[in-house]
Amino acid sequence: MTEPSPWRLPAFRTLFAASALSHVGSNVGYVAVPLLAVLALDAGPGQVGALAALSTAAFLLIGLPAGAWVDRLPGRWVLVAADAARALLLASVPVAWWLDVLSLPQLYAVVLLNGCATVFFDVGSQSVLPELVGRERLVPANTAIVSLMAGAN
Repeated sequence: MTEPSPWRLPAFRTLFAASALSHVGSNVGYVAVPLLAVLALDAGPGQVGALAALSTAAFLLIGLPAGAWVDRLPGRWVLVAADAARALLLASVPVAWWLDVLSLPQLYAVVLLNGCATVFFDVGSQSVLPELVGRERLVPANTAIVSLMAGAN
């Protein structure tokens, strides 16, 4: 017996599309921000390494508490807020460059806070998924989301 398809649920398709855009945007940021630091700010290897470390530090620093916080908040709200925060943070980079005020400390703050928002989005999407698809569609829905993440990476 096959499981019912989660693709028939509009809420799952919306979550999948949001996750796709979110992962593509995050992965572009992982490449673009260090490249911008090197090209526009003449960052050295240590500074680029610090950017890379700060971009993943949030998973270590707030990964566990984020799960408890997300469980106490409306899941969809967490997803929207996390993505909005990431969009604003990343949008601050070209604005600062255009205004000629872009600096390494700003990039450090952007990647660290972007990592925090990513933690909340990832935890929130895994918390919301069972509510959206139900128990009988959870395995194929998880398969689709994990495949998306692998493809985006």
